Amino acid sequence: MLGRICIFLCFAMGSSLSHAGRLVTYDKSAVVQNEYVVVFSDDKAQASRAVSYLTEAEKGGKLRIIDRWTTVINGAWVEIADPEIARMISTDMGVETVYQNKRMIQSATQLNARPHLARLSQRNLPMGTTYTYSYTGNGAHAYVVDSGIRTTHEEFKTNGVSRADNVYFMPGLGPSTMSDHATMMASVIGGNTYGVAKKIKLHGVVIGVGESRTTAGTISGLNWIGSNGIRPAVVSLSSNGGVPATTTALNNLAGLGFFIAVSAGNSDSNICDDAVAGASEVFTVSGVGTDDARGSGAYPAGYGPCVDAFAEYGVYGATALSDTTVLPDVGTSFAAPVAAGLASFYIESGYLTGWSLYSVHNVIKAELINIASPAATNVPAGTTNRILYSVTAGN
Repeated sequence: MLGRICIFLCFAMGSSLSHAGRLVTYDKSAVVQNEYVVVFSDDKAQASRAVSYLTEAEKGGKLRIIDRWTTVINGAWVEIADPEIARMISTDMGVETVYQNKRMIQSATQLNARPHLARLSQRNLPMGTTYTYSYTGNGAHAYVVDSGIRTTHEEFKTNGVSRADNVYFMPGLGPSTMSDHATMMASVIGGNTYGVAKKIKLHGVVIGVGESRTTAGTISGLNWIGSNGIRPAVVSLSSNGGVPATTTALNNLAGLGFFIAVSAGNSDSNICDDAVAGASEVFTVSGVGTDDARGSGAYPAGYGPCVDAFAEYGVYGATALSDTTVLPDVGTSFAAPVAAGLASFYIESGYLTGWSLYSVHNVIKAELINIASPAATNVPAGTTNRILYSVTAGN
């Protein structure tokens, strides 16, 4: 009891300053039990004191700091068994908000393949069978924020050497973590046969598999990229959900020199309240079928004014089953990687020369929007009808 009182006093009175606090909770089915996202105040002195209190509390066995973020957001991923301690932490002046660690939602549904590359080389239907491109992503880097990539797959090899690796593993995960979802995303970005950018370097940022993906895990991956990633580069994230801290992390990461492509989600709804798809500094991609109609019915695709463009969302790609297995899939999860692949052309071409890292995302975003084809149908009022198109970068 004495130890618990001490923790309360440290956070409520340690700095002689406290506020009402903001502890955001969610339905039990949507969160990871006993885990929280702690976002510190913009006041550096107060935030520093709050960090010290957390560290002391960890030493006292009252909580566990799983990861500390300083690059894309000032915060921490914390395990706290006692919800009252989480509430008390939220009242400290050095803490802006404490969120329960909310699970992310994967965007993918199994279906037969559709020609996602051919659509990039033509303005109008009927669908052709050729994909014409001027660049290959050579020298560019893509970070796939998802589960692990099967890096040994033949789709990723150039002259027998793989262009793919897994560079970050969320706490608790290891090199054996890989999935069809991440491997196919990487394949769409930069596979030899099924990829948009066929010589790009692919880096897996492993934040979990399926329902094990969480808000905190996602922020940890984004924070790693911000601290360690090669810049400029592209980032592809095909999970939806999260909390406002996810939005902050994404927006801040974009300002560090990264173009970020995200999926609009597999729901027939306005996606703009989503913490990922609705972020202001991302490129949100929804899906169309081979008839250029936005996905609906059994295979829906999100809409809303935050959608920047559409791409063909039925794909073929590499899977984690073996080094040669290729399968079809469908979902906006695979529309976002199309944009990431196209974005790498602007890095390879030297088009970004003279622009600051802070401008990278918005410069590429403006170019992709400018050259897109106004062809999508079944689009609600207020949503763009642009479909991604590939021409010589910068023209």
